[in-house]
Amino acid sequence: MQADDSAHDGKAAPGKNTTTSNSDDRSVMSECGSAKMTLECTAKSEACDASTLWIESGTTPRRVAAKPTGMEKYTPTGLACATSKQGDRFFIVEYGELPFGCKFCEWFHLYDQSGKPLTTSSPAVIQLEGKDPTQAKAPNNAEFSALSKKMQLDDPEIHYVN
Repeated sequence: MQADDSAHDGKAAPGKNTTTSNSDDRSVMSECGSAKMTLECTAKSEACDASTLWIESGTTPRRVAAKPTGMEKYTPTGLACATSKQGDRFFIVEYGELPFGCKFCEWFHLYDQSGKPLTTSSPAVIQLEGKDPTQAKAPNNAEFSALSKKMQLDDPEIHYVN
């Protein structure tokens, strides 16, 4: 699958805005303006229970992208490129638990084109008030939601490693 969003008002950074999965779903690559982020399954087994997020930007060599605060125990699972109303481009990285996930743990984080996380999830899990205690946990996506709304980001399709 491929999402392409190249029609902008001219303010966007030069380069592509695409996200593609390889044929075996073991890696996802996103070109976002002039930067490229790659999410690779690093597990030796058939089930993907570990992954690495790489960033390449400008003349900076490929390197592992930093995890946002609160995601130290979790792994990147999905990747996309979003465009703001002003034409700026940002990577969206979804974090979770591989290979099976959980009922409530899908965290979303924004990265700039240099690979710097722009959002955090600290604490990673929040308690929801007024809910049954057994169903009162939720992922902390407050910063992502607020920043996405402020920047008026589009809603691109996220591609996942399996």
